[in-house]
Amino acid sequence: MTRNQRKWHVIFWVALAVLLPIGIISARLVTPKPAFHETLQPAPVAQLPDIVKKVEGNGHDIYLRRAGDSSLQLEWINKKVLTVPSAVIYKTKKGSRDLKDAELVGRIEGLGTYRFALNPGTVEQLLLYDFIHGEIIETINF
Repeated sequence: MTRNQRKWHVIFWVALAVLLPIGIISARLVTPKPAFHETLQPAPVAQLPDIVKKVEGNGHDIYLRRAGDSSLQLEWINKKVLTVPSAVIYKTKKGSRDLKDAELVGRIEGLGTYRFALNPGTVEQLLLYDFIHGEIIETINF
């Protein structure tokens, strides 16, 4: 190795000795934190004690619950997987299939229990609506 090559060899290794730790540290600093698997649904709410009405449907049970005061709760239990990826529940007047006058209750997806607080008043009919295809899947009368 010539004198010029030895000089460049030393410069190269000193540069690597400085740049390599800087590169490792900067790569560690810019690495994103791991994504945590958190559900987008709110935390489950405790069920109210008194069952006012009960409807057993095709693959689901629906309970209308009440506490001592006037608070109402809809409990929807899916026993089978839905045929649609996502559906929403609307509260309407009996015989109505118009969503303009309906009140949105909540969204259900897969298996499990879903509880929704309802505004005071009577629950006459629920509509299960597929918002992707824009069609009413099921009508539940109380």
